[in-house]
Amino acid sequence: MKQISKHNDIIDSRDVIARIAELEAECISWSAGWNITGCLADSVTGFVDHEDAKQSILDTLQMEADRIGEDNESAAENIEALMQEINLESDEFSVFVPELNYWYWVAKGYGMPENEDDADELRELREFAEEAEGYCPDWYYGAQLINGAYFTEYAQQLAEDIGAVSSGEGWPKSCIDWDQVAEELKMDYTPIDWDGETFYVR
Repeated sequence: MKQISKHNDIIDSRDVIARIAELEAECISWSAGWNITGCLADSVTGFVDHEDAKQSILDTLQMEADRIGEDNESAAENIEALMQEINLESDEFSVFVPELNYWYWVAKGYGMPENEDDADELRELREFAEEAEGYCPDWYYGAQLINGAYFTEYAQQLAEDIGAVSSGEGWPKSCIDWDQVAEELKMDYTPIDWDGETFYVR
């Protein structure tokens, strides 16, 4: 995937969409843990999928059942019966296991990647995309976002591409004030801020 940065000269909206999707696939959508009543959790682990979160609780309970079963077979059977009920869960749940004096639970997570850098990137890209999308009818089909620092060069290239001036160096291109050309072209674009960098879209 093409690297996306606020320092890119030109960004394709489809690359932004793809990167957001990639980061969202890493989001911690569920958390699982256990704790004594009235106390902070002894353990909390984040998961992308509900099934993985639930399985972590089942694995932990099975380990506890095996341990207790050496001295108390009845208690182990009670835990295993409870595990069968937990296995049917498809959403958040919280169950008390009296044999262990612990609560075991799965809850909705915080919806961000576990890696802090990835989480920061996702926040920035979501904000950037949300603002830019409103000004780009072609957002989902490939809109260009032009970095303000590159806009003069962009204006010159656009003029060549549409045949407004001939390609190559020398007269009359050497007599054109391209900064002025860029400023007038900006009137057709909307500025979007991305963490201190301005991009132009239309």
